[in-house]
Amino acid sequence: MLKYHNLKSKRGFTLVEMLVAIFIFSLVISVTVALFTSGLKGQRNALSAQQLLNQTSFTLEYMSRALRMALKEGQQDSSLGRCLAQDGWNYEKVSSSRLKFINHLENDDCQEFFLENGQLKQSKKISAETVPLTSDKLKITQLQFNLIGQGQPPSDTDLP
Repeated sequence: MLKYHNLKSKRGFTLVEMLVAIFIFSLVISVTVALFTSGLKGQRNALSAQQLLNQTSFTLEYMSRALRMALKEGQQDSSLGRCLAQDGWNYEKVSSSRLKFINHLENDDCQEFFLENGQLKQSKKISAETVPLTSDKLKITQLQFNLIGQGQPPSDTDLP
């Protein structure tokens, strides 16, 4: 009788015990997977935000540098022809989202910044090319240039 009692205690787990164990295991795994995918989505969003910030920062820095170095109409080499409508202007607003200027950093080239198909671009007269300044993955919905002081007359301190 002693052997029968010993065998009965070693028979294993019941069906209910196995189902409870499987349920708890499934719950732990599903929570772990949910946390992992949430972390991946958060990382993807952070990388997208960083890429947007990098592109925006580069574009604004590039544009501000070119505009800071803009020559006034009448100061550039006359063989290149006129770029702006009036002498003494640094910039000319062609439309609300199109700005024309003389880029001293690129051989006094007449250039424009403008928005086309959701992408910020720069056109160059000398090389007759249009260069995108932002990625085609970045869509700009609105661009507006507001100018103050574009018609200031040249001063004596301006470079010839």
